[in-house]
Amino acid sequence: MKFKFKSGNKSFNIKPYNTEKEKEILLLKDLYDENSENLMDIILEIFELPNNIIESLTLKEKIALLWKYRSVSIGEEISIKYKCTSCKKPNEAQIDITNLITSNKVDDDRIIYCEKELTEDNIQDFVNVDIDELDIDDYEELYEKIKKASINFNFKKTIKCAHCNNDNYINIGNSEFVIDFLSDDSITSLYQTYNNLIYFGKYSKIDIDSMLPFERVIFIGLLNKTREDISNGK
Repeated sequence: MKFKFKSGNKSFNIKPYNTEKEKEILLLKDLYDENSENLMDIILEIFELPNNIIESLTLKEKIALLWKYRSVSIGEEISIKYKCTSCKKPNEAQIDITNLITSNKVDDDRIIYCEKELTEDNIQDFVNVDIDELDIDDYEELYEKIKKASINFNFKKTIKCAHCNNDNYINIGNSEFVIDFLSDDSITSLYQTYNNLIYFGKYSKIDIDSMLPFERVIFIGLLNKTREDISNGK
């Protein structure tokens, strides 16, 4: 099972991560004390993404990519708790983590992708030709094309408060934030799931390690339903 990740002129396939890799991430989070961007690189290596691809990605692309991994491995929404900025009351909400990158089509071979905000001072970073050699009309035309061809990251999410209907804004473009959501479990709850599936479901550890996270949730739900039916004499 493969899914395409695309950002500008970068395009490659990824695979969902299994329970074994999810467990490795949970253990890594507890042990790793360096910056979160380095941790993202290590996680992408755990997901078996080639080093040349990892090195080619910008920080925002890495964050969007990890959300993509999360969506195909666990689900396309995350549940968050927040306090409304207006009424100050606590809320719970579901946030869609799909379609985080918008890339416009480039119709000029001179344009390359760049994460910076375009200005007249840094336009050279966006093209593979010498800006000083362009005449004024060509320069202005190229400048407008670059603006249209920029990559947009849709990390800012709007959520309405359930109490006062005020708009709240949640930024999911944070490296520590996305790392925290690569699992809905803690290491303790994950090992409890191992215990239940092995003891009651008769699965082996190898079986569980190979499950995708969303599969594991389905299996534990079915197991609990079966145990409930048995206890009720059904």
